[in-house]
Amino acid sequence: MLKVLERQGIFPERIISLQPTAPLIKSTSIEEGIQLHRTSNCDSVCSVALVLHNHPYWVKSLDVTTHRLHNFTTVDGDKYLQNQALPVCYTYTGGFYIRKRNILDKGKGKGLEQDVRGVVLSPNEALDINYPIDLEYFRYILEKIKDSQAVQNQ
Repeated sequence: MLKVLERQGIFPERIISLQPTAPLIKSTSIEEGIQLHRTSNCDSVCSVALVLHNHPYWVKSLDVTTHRLHNFTTVDGDKYLQNQALPVCYTYTGGFYIRKRNILDKGKGKGLEQDVRGVVLSPNEALDINYPIDLEYFRYILEKIKDSQAVQNQ
């Protein structure tokens, strides 16, 4: 698609990738990302969400032969007895990526470069539909949204 634009003499400064598996992202979040990209002159802006479950300090690797669990990181996650004691962390949602045009030519990894900023999405916006259970949750959220709108319209 980019080559088609360039053949037409259109050379965008930034490229925005929106994933179809993230249908609940609000336009205001995307606009916030674009504004952040413009004002910070960073390499990339990505949608992120607060890690609510499966904190990386508690993630383990499993030896499938012995069934022994090992810390996945060098941090001793066992010293954190409660979720509330864990440091706050964020994860990519995969919902949108905003990159400088020249980064895509390099084609390495996610293609984000060094200076990466994040726009925090709500848990609903961060929904990423990859599995049947995700689709069921999406349908549930849509029903809740419709119910909420029906109450507001009364």
